Amino acid sequence: MRSLHDLKQPQHNEHDIYLLRDTLASQLDDWYRDTSTLELLDADSNSPLPQHRSSFLSQEWYEIIYNNAILMLFRPSPMLSDISKETTTLQKIFGSSKQAVLGYASLHRSRKINYSWITLHSVFMAGLAYIYAVSCHFRERRRQSPTGAMLTDDPTTIDIVNDTRACSNVLVAVSERWNALRHCHEVFDRLSDAVLEDAIKLQTGVARPTAPIHSVPTPQSNTALESGNGSYVDSQHSYSKNIGPSSNSDSTTWYDPVDQGQNFHTQTSPLAVDNEFRNCFSDLQHLYHQQYNGDPVMQLSQDWLGYLDTFDNLLPMGEQAGFPSEH
Repeated sequence: MRSLHDLKQPQHNEHDIYLLRDTLASQLDDWYRDTSTLELLDADSNSPLPQHRSSFLSQEWYEIIYNNAILMLFRPSPMLSDISKETTTLQKIFGSSKQAVLGYASLHRSRKINYSWITLHSVFMAGLAYIYAVSCHFRERRRQSPTGAMLTDDPTTIDIVNDTRACSNVLVAVSERWNALRHCHEVFDRLSDAVLEDAIKLQTGVARPTAPIHSVPTPQSNTALESGNGSYVDSQHSYSKNIGPSSNSDSTTWYDPVDQGQNFHTQTSPLAVDNEFRNCFSDLQHLYHQQYNGDPVMQLSQDWLGYLDTFDNLLPMGEQAGFPSEH
């Protein structure tokens, strides 16, 4: 895995790295098929036996392991440069992140989830990868002549609400045991609110506001309305947006210089999620305590930064000439 995510050196052969990744993915697929021979329980099983309450005996647990491993293989990497061009790669990131989030949500509902730091990290990475994939898709959808990777279908507003609220609820529950990472759900909520705004603009064609949005507070209750496919929508929240200024942890306020009259299908108007990502960038880079490994979050957020459109126009006021680019 280190070979896939180390910094690229002149002696590295990109073809060999692709071959290694695809070989590992094939082996992972074989492993996942073999799990069908295990005697596993559904997460919602009502078995009275104490040993059946373990997440390690549930089908969802192995699905989560598989999808997390797919994300590790296909997430943005300094070694590989296909994320902006390969629809297959973006679709894998989107599909695996979505299934991982819904798997954790299922374990949480059935009270089988492990409240460990690894779980918290994995849920956050899955949620961040989900928003990253959706934002990549929306960024191309607004172009008159798309040149980058796109998902096979537009994610619907209700799906985005279901998926991001499921992730947020799990983050809230697990982060309560980890003081250093307790605010990670707030960072995720700010990004998910923004990508939801972009989804609404895509479906309605309404011009987006010039100011970043405030995040909708995360519910402290797990009360939910369950949909037909097992996903759920928080029943205590409305998703109307309060428009206002937003800032990151170092009080740097970002601005959008684009005229409010432009609509979603504009090549120069930044996405709401890209603006909010700018506000969250410092938090993402410093989210983890030094004793933890935050490299996947850092790499994903730095890759996101590298693909933002209107790069210069999104710099903080007064700092257009000095912001360090990661690419």
